[in-house]
Order: sequence, then C-alpha cells, then structure tokens
Amino acid sequence: MSNRNSTTGKRTQPLPGLKLPNTLPQRKTTPPPSPNKRKALPRFGERDTDKRDNSRAANRQGERRPPPPTERNRPPLPPLRQTQNNRRKEARRRPVRRRSMPPRLKSFLNKGLAFIIMGGLVIMLGLRFFSYNALAVYLDNLHVGYIILHRETTSESFHNDVISHLEATYMTDVVVSQRVTVSPARRVANRNINRDRGSMISLLGREMNVQVVARAIYVNNQFEVIVRSEDCVTNIENTIKNGWRTDDTIEAVFTVHWDARPYNINADDDRIWHWQDAMHHLDRRVTAYHRHVVLEGENLTVIARLYGTTAADIANLNNRTLAQQLNVGEILTVRTLRPLLSVQTVDETVIYQRVEIPVEVRYSPYLAISTREIIQEGVPGEQRIAQRITRINDMIISTETLEAVITLEPIPEIVEEGTRPAVIERR
Repeated sequence: MSNRNSTTGKRTQPLPGLKLPNTLPQRKTTPPPSPNKRKALPRFGERDTDKRDNSRAANRQGERRPPPPTERNRPPLPPLRQTQNNRRKEARRRPVRRRSMPPRLKSFLNKGLAFIIMGGLVIMLGLRFFSYNALAVYLDNLHVGYIILHRETTSESFHNDVISHLEATYMTDVVVSQRVTVSPARRVANRNINRDRGSMISLLGREMNVQVVARAIYVNNQFEVIVRSEDCVTNIENTIKNGWRTDDTIEAVFTVHWDARPYNINADDDRIWHWQDAMHHLDRRVTAYHRHVVLEGENLTVIARLYGTTAADIANLNNRTLAQQLNVGEILTVRTLRPLLSVQTVDETVIYQRVEIPVEVRYSPYLAISTREIIQEGVPGEQRIAQRITRINDMIISTETLEAVITLEPIPEIVEEGTRPAVIERR
C-alpha cells in the first residue's frame, strides 16, 4: 500500500480497481458571519471549526503556520466536564486567595501596635513601682485612715480645708490645737481606701478639739450676752439703729458704751445666743430717771408727753397733785422705761411754715370812735426753715434752726379806725 504523497511531493495514481467519483461531496461549512452580527461562541466541549479550517487552508496554500503557543500566549483550555464530587474535592484542595495588605501599611501597623504595647507596659510598671495608690491621713501623728490619691493635695491645703469646713459649720472663726497631715502610701489595698475627701474632712471635724472664737457683748463694760461671730454683732447693731432712724437721719449712735470682744468657748457650749435672741435681750426696757427743769408754759401733761410717760406717774414720783401749779425753774424727777441700748439720732429736716398776716392800722377823722373798716384784705406768706432735731429713741431732746428763708412775702391787711368823737344830742 502506497502513501498518498510520495517523497517527491507529487500525486500518485490510484490503485487499480478503485473507482473514484468524479466529484467529491462538498463539506458543509458555516457561512461567514455578517459584519453586523457577532459570531456565536462555541458550546462547552466543542472545538472552534473555523480556526481549524483556516489553518488547513493556510497549509494548502503554502502559508507559514503560526508559532506554537508559549506560556504567555497559550489560550486557556476549555474546562473539562466534572462531576459534582470532583468539583467539591477541587474546591477543597484549591487555596483561598485573600487580598493582601500593602507591605508599607502592614509594617506601619506592626510598628504602631508594638509601640502601644510597650508604652502600656511602661505605664503599668511606673504606676506599680514608682507611684502611690493612696494618701494616709494623720491627726497629730495618729493615723486616721486612707483616702483616694490626689496628687495636688498637700498637708497645708488639706488642713486649711478642714478649718474652712469647721468655720462653715459653726459660722464663726475656730481655734484648733491639732494638726492634720497627709503622706503618700504605697500600694494600699482598695478595701482600706473606704473614704473620699469630703467624708474624711467631716470625720476630722468631729474628732478634733475645736474652740469657737465667739464675741462677748459688753454694755457700759458690763457683760451681757455671747454671740457666735462678728456678723452677729453687726446684725444686732444695724437692726437696733435702723429701728429709730428716719428718712432725714444723718447720724445714729448709742447713748451708752457698747463693744464686742473675742471670747474663746467650746463649740457645744449652751451660752452662745442666736443673734435675734441677743437683740431682743439688748432691746429690753430698763428704768431710767431724768431731771427736768420746768420752763415757762409747761405743765405735767406736756412734760409727760415729752418723756413718754404719764402725768400721774410724774406727780406721784414728786409728791404732787395734778391740780398743783408748776413754778418756772422747778426741778422735777421723771421716770421712764428706755431700752438698754438707747439710740440717739440727729435729723436735718426742712419744713415750711406760714407767715402771719401783718396788720396796718390807719386812723381816720371821718369815722366815729370805735369804728373799724377793712380797706385791704391781707394774704399770709410762707417761709422755709431748716432744722436740726436731736432725739433719743423717739423723744425730742433739742431743736436747732439752721436757716429761715421767706419764700412768699405776706400781703398786709389795712384797717382804718375812726377818731371822730360821737355827737351827743340834747333834749
């Protein structure tokens, strides 16, 4: 059996007895795709017949074959048919490809994490070995307890806080003979730090020996009451003085010597008065005796109204009767009830008084004797008077006129009186 192509490349004659058809059957080929229609993709498992036919036609025409595919330009092989079990096994063997992080970012994050971890370790070691966990509180070298650590707290500031708390509690200055100190304590168990700053200050206020600097009030160097602070003394003084002031008062002073002196006393002493009770005690009425010189025009009723007492009391005190006349220059003893702290006030007032109408008399020979005729009606005037009035409590002691100015001149009244004698008729 001979080959179709010999070594020389020429076509050989067919074998004898083999009859070939005149024309070979045409091979069915797919028509070329139209330029406007996309070529249909081959199905799964089929070969691209167009490429095969093109390659054969090129070989027949003596064209050069394309170079064999390499690793770069080799087309991907069509996937093989796999069963469901094979696909599962392949999926198990295939590693999961994850998106990798950029190396610079990865290095930066690793360094940052290492820095944070090292910094936390250093801080923990410092708090453990180089810092304090609490403050120990001492009262005259006697340990009282622990409080939570406050780095800004010193012994001086903590002692001042305790004194301020005591002064606010007793509402006055205090004197303490004990000293409060604080010192850092290393690694104290949390169960022992059972007090905060405020509760520790309250505890120390109850434990310390406290003396209150009160104020003792003296009237004419005689001891009267004890109050807590200087504010109480000021409140008493202002309340009593304002009770006797008026709108025109320019000065208000006590008529007796009054002063307040420091007085150390225990905080729980019951001799300390509230300032309102002390004010009522100092404002109580006491008996006072006065010597009064009778002036012209005065009687017992006028004198009693002047001193705020009764005429009967003045008469009984001086062994007199109400009907008995008073002599000018006579000295009477007057008994009054005045407060322990009498207040003398000086008022400067301006009053307006009426000026009486002056009368001008003219004599007329045309009018009979004892005949009076008003020629011009008079109009009263007005004057402004500035006075200085001194009172003790509500009793006027003296009145002084500072200035008197006539603001409206009066119009005099003109009267004519007759001088003609009466005519006597004879019968």
